[in-house]
Amino acid sequence: MNQLELPEIIQHIKLDNYQTEKLYLDLTRSFTDTLKHYPIEINLFGVYFLDILKILSRIILCEREINHSLVIEEYKNKKIHYFPYISYKDFDSKPDILSKIYGKNVSIHQTKLKKILNKVLSSKFLLTKKKHNVAFATPRVDSGRNLFWRDDLSVSSELIQAAEDWFALPDLEKQLDLIKNHITLLVKNHNFIFDPNIIGEVISNHIKANCKNGMPNMKLKSDFVILRSGNELTNRMIGITAMQQKIPVINIMHGESFGVYDHPIASKYCEQLYSTGILGYGEKNLSIQDSYKYKNKENVVYIPSNAPSSFSLFKEHYMGVTHKKINYFYFPTSLRGLKHRHGPFMDAPDEVYLLWQNKLSSIFGDSITMKAHPKEKYKASYKRSKMKMVFSTIFDALDGIDVFIFDFIGSAFNEACATDKPVIYFDLGIQNINSIALQYIKERTIYFDVSHHMPDMLEIQEKVGFTKKNNNYSINFSLYGERKSRIRSLTDSLDKVI
Repeated sequence: MNQLELPEIIQHIKLDNYQTEKLYLDLTRSFTDTLKHYPIEINLFGVYFLDILKILSRIILCEREINHSLVIEEYKNKKIHYFPYISYKDFDSKPDILSKIYGKNVSIHQTKLKKILNKVLSSKFLLTKKKHNVAFATPRVDSGRNLFWRDDLSVSSELIQAAEDWFALPDLEKQLDLIKNHITLLVKNHNFIFDPNIIGEVISNHIKANCKNGMPNMKLKSDFVILRSGNELTNRMIGITAMQQKIPVINIMHGESFGVYDHPIASKYCEQLYSTGILGYGEKNLSIQDSYKYKNKENVVYIPSNAPSSFSLFKEHYMGVTHKKINYFYFPTSLRGLKHRHGPFMDAPDEVYLLWQNKLSSIFGDSITMKAHPKEKYKASYKRSKMKMVFSTIFDALDGIDVFIFDFIGSAFNEACATDKPVIYFDLGIQNINSIALQYIKERTIYFDVSHHMPDMLEIQEKVGFTKKNNNYSINFSLYGERKSRIRSLTDSLDKVI
């Protein structure tokens, strides 16, 4: 393992974000140029914008890892045959693009049980006056919680189904040529190690695997289409199909807060490209839109709601701890492994992240336990970690936690902030946090900007013993103030979306 010092770790993360943000901005200009030829409702680049960003930004990030000897040893000689196609091994020689297996699974299959439930509930409540008809691919709003069928019967529902080859857009070959021309310029301008024609072919093959020439083979019979993340390719395909049929699309945000970070993935070219409305959390972001570089999409209807876990955990006040033996629980984000890195503002190289975790371990010693990310795909890479590790949920571990530790803002961070326990946040600069949200984070957490200062254990112990404070962070960015499920917040706002 490398022995990078903390300033080098911070600098590497900063340059990763700088280079991939430049790529993102160039990609938005390319997409905007294609709109002159193909409007948004039939624009191929728009549907695949995020997939293209992932492929290209990943190449930049992987090359930087290779140049700085930061690739984990077991990743070096493994090839990737599926999306995003380019592996560390491909940097050794010309990638064999014919060996790749292109495309994603964009079919939408409904189980027999779902079909029966939808039919039974629709017929059972025929006497209930329905306000609207909604279509969705899944009745779940949040993982394991909030089912349309259980939480709101004021709307009737249609299940979206589609075979593997359902998606199409007009002038496919001409649109592909237009995209490849832009990719060639981007690859040259950003000094990619690969031939522009190779990258163009990889992206073209990826698109052609799931897209035919013509129009989508999907007729949506509903007043609204309700989709989860607008960053998923299948949902982008459904979104543009709904746009063609002039049906409003509501995308459901995830992560237990909204408006905390300011980066492209949640904004208009990615998450919100086909949104008419978005179901978010809290409502603070509405009053501070001028403070964002990456704002909400113009004219999108924002629907505030309560984050379900944060709502159930919420305490209005929180306090420090003063007893001698303190159990610190560290909640990292997931490792990115062979194929999950992309930018900007999404991650750090695994080798760098593991180095950082060893620095944490050296400070906290036996008092720190790592609570592994629930979606961790690369557990084997933690074999070098010096921390104790558990795999329980935040709810299972809560009674044994005295102090939470984070370096990444995700669902677990927001859930922890809703409790009455201390939260330590080490800011590595991975994410671009909104300036106003950062002030609320500093108020709620014991905040360390490690680019300026890394504390020792004595300083940390002194800071965790604070007196009672108010929890304004959760109130503004996770909660809405009404005792409603997210589905009820959504369905009560459907008329506003029209």
